[in-house]
Amino acid sequence: MARITFLALTDDMIKQAKKIIKNTDTDVETKIVSPENALTEARNSVQEGTNVIIARGSIATSISEKINTPVVEIVLTGQEIGQLVYKAKEILQKKYPVIAIVGTSNMFGPTKVFDEMLNVTIKEYFVKYREELEIAVEKAVKDNVDFIIGGELVNAYANKHKIPTLFLKSTEDSIREAFRIAEKVVYTSELEKKNTAEFKTILDYSFDGIIKLNDKGIIVLVNYLTERILKKGSEEIIGKHITEVIDAISKDLIEKVLKDGKEIYSTLLQNESLALAANLAPIMIDKKIDGVIISLQEFKKIEKLESQIRKELYAKGYIAKSNFEHIIGNSSKIDELKTLAKLYAKYDSPILIMGEIGTGKKMFAQCIHNESLRKINPFVAVDCTSMLSEQLENKLYGYLENNYVHSSTIIKKGMFDIAHTGTIVLNEISELDKYGQSNLLRALKEDCIVRRGDDKVLPIDVRIICTSTKNLAELVREGKFNAELYYMLNVLRLNITPLRERKEDIITLLDNFIREYNIIYKKYAIFTEGAKAVINSYPWYGNVTQLKKFYERLIILSQQKVINEDFVNANLEFYTNNLYKNDGRVANEEKRVVVYGNYEAAKILELLEKYNGKRQKVAEELNISTTTLWRKIKKYNIENTFNF
Repeated sequence: MARITFLALTDDMIKQAKKIIKNTDTDVETKIVSPENALTEARNSVQEGTNVIIARGSIATSISEKINTPVVEIVLTGQEIGQLVYKAKEILQKKYPVIAIVGTSNMFGPTKVFDEMLNVTIKEYFVKYREELEIAVEKAVKDNVDFIIGGELVNAYANKHKIPTLFLKSTEDSIREAFRIAEKVVYTSELEKKNTAEFKTILDYSFDGIIKLNDKGIIVLVNYLTERILKKGSEEIIGKHITEVIDAISKDLIEKVLKDGKEIYSTLLQNESLALAANLAPIMIDKKIDGVIISLQEFKKIEKLESQIRKELYAKGYIAKSNFEHIIGNSSKIDELKTLAKLYAKYDSPILIMGEIGTGKKMFAQCIHNESLRKINPFVAVDCTSMLSEQLENKLYGYLENNYVHSSTIIKKGMFDIAHTGTIVLNEISELDKYGQSNLLRALKEDCIVRRGDDKVLPIDVRIICTSTKNLAELVREGKFNAELYYMLNVLRLNITPLRERKEDIITLLDNFIREYNIIYKKYAIFTEGAKAVINSYPWYGNVTQLKKFYERLIILSQQKVINEDFVNANLEFYTNNLYKNDGRVANEEKRVVVYGNYEAAKILELLEKYNGKRQKVAEELNISTTTLWRKIKKYNIENTFNF
């Protein structure tokens, strides 16, 4: 078992390392690696029992981020850097050359000391990852440097631009220093292993699953119960980031503990076929956060749907397509809403989502479902404005239909039936009439429904989410909405902030729409800063929906690649002409409400006009009796319109 593993890209470095380790008693293995396989080789060495890894540059960075084993970085000494700079100056034969040093920042000590010492100008182009090196070289070229010192990849990029180069060669000095540090780390590691073994013995007697993370969120220790809960051995867990092992733990959650030092209690997590209750607490050493302790308990088993049932749900459209990643915005307000919604998703209590048109209430409902333990079960959405009250009752709760031909009764399932074990979303809940409100209140209070025409009580297991554009509290005060139903629904509420109150999201959304519609319409529109300023200053009473459709209009009508503020202003004036009053309400709203204020009345009027006042035809299309139709005609004072 090698205690130290030395990884290098070249034979030369391996030879130097072997020369050094001849004079030590430490067990060392050396490996030639490539950037592509370095991480795999490092993991193999760790599994074989290595205590420390020695590596250079971006390889060292990559390994240290992915595994928990200590990584000692080979840092070029001042003497090594000075020799390279001196040699570069000799090659150039220039009095005051500009020399670029390009590489990962962890490879170098101070370099500026050589400016005056060697009459040169040193420019540093340091990056963190290998993938950034080409950009760094491009920047050096733009800065008109005379010479570039870097690794093999850097030199290859520099040669394309005909710039002379030198290879960043480590000498025995820097490698010897790395081994000296590594030997100290081995000694410390042995002490820590002893302490860890004692700690793990204690943990294995705990009644909870216990996970210990380091300050980067990497798992460093688990007890036996954690392995049993996750159905994975410690070798599959240790060394990985916690989010790789338990995907229900978000990076944001870990950051709250690691960066803010917050303790999190009784948060619910879902991992594959398990629901887990978790507590997270920071490990504090000398007033600094050194890691996290997570305790886990199995909350309950989750039954997975069979693949055939899942296919049926997709075929019928009873699925939620949106996740929280689809909600675009960088404002603190939208971040707070997403955090709150994710918290709500973990529980089964009703949720009330309030917001203006176009704010994304339906999308939030889908995201909550997909974040919840019900996510593999049906997601059913019903628009309460789209049908008459009796039709809506049939749609929601189902009904019995008599089959006179076969002298039998057919059961027509309602949406609550279909949503069983899943989520039902009632959009624009304010439009339910008093009878509909009473039925919903009963379903909420008793967790059961009754189909129309039936006396059988059916138990249901459904999570209810309601949305509303109207202020339900005001409707309660006006006697237009059932107060008890309001209190039942208002357990967990989301008030979605209108776009005009989070203007920082407008340009973010616009940039997203630009990408989307440029692809759809095969255009490559660019907005001037003036155009963006006009868009950002507009109040967007229709919120995201209005903004998106306005941009679609712009992209269709624009004949130029560049969209300027004049074009935006002209289209805004046309698009919104006479639509809004100064306060944002729809112009002529009062007149419109008289005619169309009630959907049911508007629908009856529409059908009466369609059938020239023939009530029998209207009743048949509405699936109600002519008596019921006449009662509604009188209720809405429609009879005078058609001289019945």
